[in-house]
Amino acid sequence: MIIFTAIKFFMGIACAGIGLALYPILKKYNEGLAIGSVGFRVIEGVLHVVGALLYVVLLALSQEFVKAGAPASSYFQTADVVINAGIGWFRDAANLLTFGIGALMYYVVFYQYKLVPRWLTVWVWLELY
Repeated sequence: MIIFTAIKFFMGIACAGIGLALYPILKKYNEGLAIGSVGFRVIEGVLHVVGALLYVVLLALSQEFVKAGAPASSYFQTADVVINAGIGWFRDAANLLTFGIGALMYYVVFYQYKLVPRWLTVWVWLELY
């Protein structure tokens, strides 16, 4: 669980880094889409980091549950449900939405200005959607 959380944390940093690294290239062609894609990728990175931190919180909660002797009805179970719901929301809704919008902005610039072969841009877009 700790290795998974560390990888998820670094993935968030990498997501933001990809957007920041592509910004100088994309702004030459379309500054509005370049800023938008950077913004969505940074938001995606932050959401990955927050999601990783929720796993750390869940791990700490489970350790405290074991120390408490596994009570029959406890606040631990309620907290578990809330934290897992937060993890699910970050993973499913927020991350996929920010990735999809940010990636679509890349693909528009890539397609319009022929920065990558057109078939590749269309194929990747069709695979995602």
